[in-house]
Amino acid sequence: MRLIYFFLALTLIGLNSCQDTTPYKRVYLPTVEVDSTPIRVSNYIQNFSDSPFNGVVLVAKKGELILSKGYGKQNNLKKQRFASNTPVHIGALGKQFTAAAILQLELQGLLEVGDSLQKYFDNIPTDKQYITIHNLLTHTAGLSANLNEEQLSMEKWLNTVALESSPGQRFKYSNAGYHLLAKIIEQVSGHSYTDYLNLAIFQPLGMHQTTIQDSNWAYSTADDMYQWYMALRGENFLPQNAKDKFFQAYILEGKNALVYYAYGWTVDQSSWETPILRHNSTHTKGYTEICYYPKDDAFVFIATDQENSGTAQFSQEINHLTFKLQSIPAPPTTTLALDQLPKDEKGQQLAKLLDTLANGQSSEMEELIQDHFAPSLTQQLSLERHLSILQYIQQEINQAKLEAVERLGESNYRLTLKDPKNASKNILWIELAPKHPFSVTNFGIDTVRG
Repeated sequence: MRLIYFFLALTLIGLNSCQDTTPYKRVYLPTVEVDSTPIRVSNYIQNFSDSPFNGVVLVAKKGELILSKGYGKQNNLKKQRFASNTPVHIGALGKQFTAAAILQLELQGLLEVGDSLQKYFDNIPTDKQYITIHNLLTHTAGLSANLNEEQLSMEKWLNTVALESSPGQRFKYSNAGYHLLAKIIEQVSGHSYTDYLNLAIFQPLGMHQTTIQDSNWAYSTADDMYQWYMALRGENFLPQNAKDKFFQAYILEGKNALVYYAYGWTVDQSSWETPILRHNSTHTKGYTEICYYPKDDAFVFIATDQENSGTAQFSQEINHLTFKLQSIPAPPTTTLALDQLPKDEKGQQLAKLLDTLANGQSSEMEELIQDHFAPSLTQQLSLERHLSILQYIQQEINQAKLEAVERLGESNYRLTLKDPKNASKNILWIELAPKHPFSVTNFGIDTVRG
């Protein structure tokens, strides 16, 4: 994110209208008051799970800082307490700064997002000559996920790697594409990528503790991310026409996806039909997520150095608390053995469900829907719509390996699947009827990108 994360299940904590009874959604209704946000957030954090939350949380609305606070201690040798000025690894959130730098340079007339790679690199192979900056920004260049520059120069890599799809054909999250953008920034600006972002973005915006090495490796603080929010809501940093490009929903993140990708942002929609711009990142230093609501003028930033798959759920809860939405207590979590489903009847049901999701043909998926989906699901969406969602999930978890199994409450399960080809993880949320032979009452998927 890829960024990019989204929820399909009722068990997932989302921002959806209480007028909508469609499954795969949790329903909420926002109210005007937000002054009690710090209390609500603190109460939730104290009861988040058996393991206390360690990290930082920032909530801002209408230009005002509502909450910026550190919780717990850092997972390092010094065990210092988190604070709003604690540098935290923000991983792939650095893509937003790369995209903003490209738009700045376009405003200066130094490049255009429609420019092709052959304008900036020599000896480009034929299949890559017409990849554009826009393709790189939107992950539609057809490039593979990662680039190891220690082994190959950029030019050699471009001549070695094969495209996975034609430019502009489909979305394929690619850190390599943003490495190319960094090289283009260096060419047209005359500065190193790091220096340019410091000179053009971080220093002018007062983000003095933000450092970046590439679009997937950056550090910042909650205090600095508040300055980023203030820059996004105004027009001194980027005028409206540039922000329109920055935030536009260009392409669905998959054949049956429910969210789009912009320039360095995943574009979702709130239940009251306003855009949500978000990006998340999972990495060896933990998990980070940013959510910006431009029409509602609200901003949420979460960062932790914990490797906990429940942090995505935690982030969603903080988001809906920002709008004073109905809070649902997090059920108790029991972490089961890694790489192993429970050895009981529910474990067998989960295994069958996983096998169908990963390997099933359309006919097998239809059988799963008709025989094992609860009426609460089958009566509210058509068979075709259910099938398209299952096919999307199959696409997302293709070749992923089971990494962790957690039980939340009596019959809710959270399965973390790691894609061996890149840094992304898929978290499946599954709710089984407690006293039924095999009935799926709700499920969904959360994609967490590196």
